[in-house]
Amino acid sequence: MSKVLPAIACAVLITSACTSGPVPRTFLLGTRVPDATSPTVGSDGVPVQLQTVTVPDYLDTEDILLREGAHGLAASPGARWGERLSAGMTHALAAALVTRLPDYRVAPARPPDPLARQVLVDVTAFDVGRDGRCELRASWTISVPGSALPALRRQAVFVTPAAGASPALDATVVAAMAATVDRLADALALDIAAPGSPQVTSAR
Repeated sequence: MSKVLPAIACAVLITSACTSGPVPRTFLLGTRVPDATSPTVGSDGVPVQLQTVTVPDYLDTEDILLREGAHGLAASPGARWGERLSAGMTHALAAALVTRLPDYRVAPARPPDPLARQVLVDVTAFDVGRDGRCELRASWTISVPGSALPALRRQAVFVTPAAGASPALDATVVAAMAATVDRLADALALDIAAPGSPQVTSAR
């Protein structure tokens, strides 16, 4: 028995030594969304509700995934997201829309508002290479329940070129992804505010 315990203790020490290392840095895609009671949200503005962004299952993780070749993916060992990617993209887009649409009231999708523009975003690809090049493929729908106008539907591809040395640093990868999400927010804001966007047909 006395020989078994030291052996177990040695194995534990070896395991700890192998698994110890730098703690991965934690990143967020966007900035904090202003509180709903903040004047910057525009409490009297046109209501807009952003539904939770949908992403492919393999991307909906806290790992920061890098594309390797045609079929490979590798998680960054030194960085991770502070939340799942679907939540991170939703929060980042909501914060970006608040700053781009000062005359609108961007609010969470719950509870549902029957008079609000409903924005649904579906991401089909969000690939980043080890050189930092980022490609985002997404489609979106803007609608108002009960509106006489049909829903507005679009799709687009947004590419942010690689910047800096290759392989890119984790912070460079995150910056490229955040910049690409900002470009999606630009397109969403234009469509939400476009004259042909579905309108509320009844007053509050």
